[in-house]
Amino acid sequence: MRLPSVISQDIGVSNLEHTFEGPATSVDRFLRETGIKPMEVHVSNAVRFERYGAADVLKVVDVEDRPPRTGEVRVRVVAAGINPGEIPIREGALSERFPTTLPSGQGSDFAGVIVEVGDKVDGVHVGDDVIGFSDERNAQAESVTIAADRVIPKPHGVTWEVAGSLYVVGTTARACVDAVRVRRGDTVVVAGAAGGVGILATQLAVLAGAAVVATASKENHAFLTSIGAIPVEYGKGLADRIRAIVPDGVDAFIDAHGAGNVEVGVALGTDRDRINTIADFAGRKKYGVRGEGMSTVAPRETLVELARLISAGELQLPTRPGPRRLRTPRQAPRPRQDCARGGSGSVAGSGSGSG
Repeated sequence: MRLPSVISQDIGVSNLEHTFEGPATSVDRFLRETGIKPMEVHVSNAVRFERYGAADVLKVVDVEDRPPRTGEVRVRVVAAGINPGEIPIREGALSERFPTTLPSGQGSDFAGVIVEVGDKVDGVHVGDDVIGFSDERNAQAESVTIAADRVIPKPHGVTWEVAGSLYVVGTTARACVDAVRVRRGDTVVVAGAAGGVGILATQLAVLAGAAVVATASKENHAFLTSIGAIPVEYGKGLADRIRAIVPDGVDAFIDAHGAGNVEVGVALGTDRDRINTIADFAGRKKYGVRGEGMSTVAPRETLVELARLISAGELQLPTRPGPRRLRTPRQAPRPRQDCARGGSGSVAGSGSGSG
């Protein structure tokens, strides 16, 4: 895998030639005598799009790596996540809610190795393996410069692919479970339980002591059973199938899929204050249920908790591999394809980490 290259920027020499008229050899002599060196610029690949559109607007381009300022670090990315929420942003469907300055990068989840540390940074060092989280749409890249408090140590027991896919789905799942106040002894339905958010929400509810009914296609039932849930196939008649499994009723309902699931939760008699959706905005408005997502939890503390649980073997996050490296414009990540099949997508960055 290609590491970021280093080139010499010629702007320093050009400015000197303009200031000190004469042949280039005079500039060379001046540089030798003063010890001044042309600035080194680190260049690496990053995903960018210059206009709204489908996945084919994504390009992999060379960008200049920004050195860390005070309180920042620069991370060589090993893996970065791909999430469904990136699709409407890239297509312009959320331009009023989430304005985008074009050209724009993409991605919020990443994991990698710290290669530079700015001034006044404590607790992290060059060479540390970290899990990162960004709100600047710049994670799908070989290098990310970011505030030091936006990275946490990566436990050895967390793979790079999982570490690079954890932020968005992890904080959203935590928010969903918190929103419906899952307690020991509760019966909880998780709709869309085979997706990245649903898988984690299901496991967090199980860890909290709840009985979880998990809606998903039949091909995912064996896995959901293995993580402690009671699977049920979604589709027409879902409410009746859930009633047959839990005739005493449902205490809380988490909708991670949309497609009318809020209406199912209401039909089951679930307290509307304990129904939370991250996907059915029309249902939320119609029925007055909750719509809390990742912005309602503390990201750093949540990531630390989730990484610890994964490292301890108490939590699983299946991922689907994306491209093994960022190379050419035609090989930019394809979020719609990778995310639609469940789990979390990931794309490799500039190189391998230490573990």
